[in-house]
Amino acid sequence: MMRNFDPDVSQPVQENTPVSKPFVKPVEEEIIIKCSIEEMMKAFFKDYVIVWHDPNVDNQENQQYIGQLKKFCEIQTFTEWEKAKDFTKSTQAVCHVISSGTDGKLLTKEIFESENVCNIYIFCTNKEHHSNWAQKYSKISSIETSIQNLIDQIQQNLLEWYKKASSLNLNLPAFAPIFNDIDKSEMNHLH
Repeated sequence: MMRNFDPDVSQPVQENTPVSKPFVKPVEEEIIIKCSIEEMMKAFFKDYVIVWHDPNVDNQENQQYIGQLKKFCEIQTFTEWEKAKDFTKSTQAVCHVISSGTDGKLLTKEIFESENVCNIYIFCTNKEHHSNWAQKYSKISSIETSIQNLIDQIQQNLLEWYKKASSLNLNLPAFAPIFNDIDKSEMNHLH
């Protein structure tokens, strides 16, 4: 006679003997997922990349800004606008492009028609000067002199894209993250 083992019972069970299993009550509660806005954005926007061109991108101040941007998206940095252009044209990821005012016009002219370029942001010290040439490029979302305004604009654009994509049922996760109290304060500036 063959003996089977029931994983819930430490004794062997005779063949043809019914094995009793513990009753598992079905869970009918909603699953709540808690995550930070950075975690949510990284998960939803993994196919996005921020391409940042600035001759001074490697300085200490810009490195702090890059740290802030890395919280929610991959970032590629370039000191030469031609290399930023080449990367943007060769990647399949959707690109948000940040350019300094220096050579921003040259970079924009080369990439604005690329399908994978979603938005272009000019981060500069002379907003009025760059507004003049930027008017003819519809993909320029903003011209900013403040890094916080720039980051806020990028986050807002990413969230708007997510809302549109979700309404189109584009195989995005079917849950709404719940934020803890700390994260709520981060979300307030997104609306």
